[in-house]
Amino acid sequence: MQVVLPLAVKEIGIVEIKEQAGIQIQMSYAQYQEYGNFLKEHNLMELETNFTDQVDTIIFVDKEDKEDTKAALIEFFNGKVILTDQGLREVEVPVNLV
Repeated sequence: MQVVLPLAVKEIGIVEIKEQAGIQIQMSYAQYQEYGNFLKEHNLMELETNFTDQVDTIIFVDKEDKEDTKAALIEFFNGKVILTDQGLREVEVPVNLV
């Protein structure tokens, strides 16, 4: 049985509310130029990005993935990054229906 979704549902999208762990990332502008590659590779989205003399941004990941993600960030930036835990928050996560 094939489920056909109304076009409006496909256009708007469906999200799931999940409790995720926040990680604040502090990096240089040069590092930020490469940061998009990390986000794409790990299927993540940055939030609350602030640009001053450096770049501060936050990502949210599943609680069980937090330590692995932090380790991956440290490896990606060769240890030259500051990570700060931001606690837990309920986040809207897009749901793929296909």
